[in-house]
Amino acid sequence: MIFKDEFIEKQFIAQLGYFNGISYEEAVTYVIPNPPSEEEIKLFLTDISISGLSE
Repeated sequence: MIFKDEFIEKQFIAQLGYFNGISYEEAVTYVIPNPPSEEEIKLFLTDISISGLSE
C-alpha cells in the first residue's frame, strides 16, 4: 500500500465528491464506446462519496 497508515478511507470517499479543484482544460480521450457524460461522472462520484460516509 502506498500510503500505509496515512490513508484515511472515510476522508478519501468524502473527497470523491469535491469538484472545485479540478481543471477541465485538458480533453479526456475515452477508449470505450459511448462514454459517460461529465455530469454522469459527477453524479456517480457524489453518490459514492455520500454512501461511503454513512457506513
